[in-house]
Amino acid sequence: MNDYKICIIGLGNVGLDLAINFSKKYHTIGFDINRELIKKIKSQNKKYFNTSESSKNKLTVSYNHKLIINCDIYIITVPTPVDKKRIPNLDSIIKVTKLISKYLKRNNIVIYESTFYPGLTEELCIPMLEKGSKLQINQDFYVGYSPERINIGDNQKLSSEIIKITSGSNKTASKKIDDLYKSVIKAGTYSVDSIKVAEATKMVENCQRDLNIALMNELTRFFKRIDVDMNKVLDAASTKWNFARFSPGLVGGDCIAIDPYYLIHSAKKINFDLPLVCLARETNEKMADYIFSEILKKISSIKIQKLAFFGISFKENCGQINNSMYLKVAKKLEKKFSVDIYDYMIEKYSTDHNLSNKIKLENTKYDAIVIGTKHNKYKKLCFKKYLTKVNITIDIHGTSIYSDHKIL
Repeated sequence: MNDYKICIIGLGNVGLDLAINFSKKYHTIGFDINRELIKKIKSQNKKYFNTSESSKNKLTVSYNHKLIINCDIYIITVPTPVDKKRIPNLDSIIKVTKLISKYLKRNNIVIYESTFYPGLTEELCIPMLEKGSKLQINQDFYVGYSPERINIGDNQKLSSEIIKITSGSNKTASKKIDDLYKSVIKAGTYSVDSIKVAEATKMVENCQRDLNIALMNELTRFFKRIDVDMNKVLDAASTKWNFARFSPGLVGGDCIAIDPYYLIHSAKKINFDLPLVCLARETNEKMADYIFSEILKKISSIKIQKLAFFGISFKENCGQINNSMYLKVAKKLEKKFSVDIYDYMIEKYSTDHNLSNKIKLENTKYDAIVIGTKHNKYKKLCFKKYLTKVNITIDIHGTSIYSDHKIL
């Protein structure tokens, strides 16, 4: 097993962490078509790159697909988003699977970690691999599915610290794949008896969170109407031994806000309804509009010339803006006011969103400040000194000790 040459395709947070982890034991190739990302990885992770030719166990990252030839194991961690109609966009998976099929050889193992609805590996990926390689599944090569479970942000656990769900296209594949992950995952593995079970596990984990957060969002809006503080309710309810505490908030990112749509799509294929899953998504999607309308109510009493919005990443203490509902709120405010956006967690703001993100605070004075993503730094930052005499500070979550109003 130590002679495996492993190729990780897709070097986002999940893929890069996995590549670094595997490179400590195996010769590992990290591949991504994004050239700028490859340059960034090379400059920021130099300690992981062993340039000694005498060392077999090293990490190489590249955008050159020729380097992935003659690998033994291919692990796919590319994004699986949805389109504007909330339909799964599988373009990246299809492209990667076709690419791998060109280089696939006997005894190779292909493992998918991207978010899949139950059945996708066997319905789409395996036939494509067989067609492109002219090889036969379980006779010439093996396939597995092992959902990624990294939680980006505060108290982030890396791949080696999280129990890994593993599965394979037959018993031989399951054993090989489980042994592979077990060799690098300190927390251990949990092997399930089918690829579909592994795919469904990922769906359940994130749909459950979406449902619970949706419940908290719905109750928060109701309790606000009858003048009940939801945080005080949660503090009291948490004294019960079996109460699972979930907080209200804006749900974004590539997992909780996306995975339920994969499950909904899968159910529609067999004319099955998932009303609770759909309602939870609808509830959480509408929260950005609710937050926006509440902000307008708070600032209606003063004349706003300039407004600052702090925190646009999709969740606290992370630097990603993928599907960020805080960004959505900021963009809605921008249509009505002159808005400056600040988020110290984001190094370089994407021009695709037509917003200019400021990392460092300037000496500008604002008539109103909105605190969005509840980064740790914003809890103790004194916003008052950045305000004009006629001013207001709104903290969406009520986490800052210097805010005048909260919404959730």
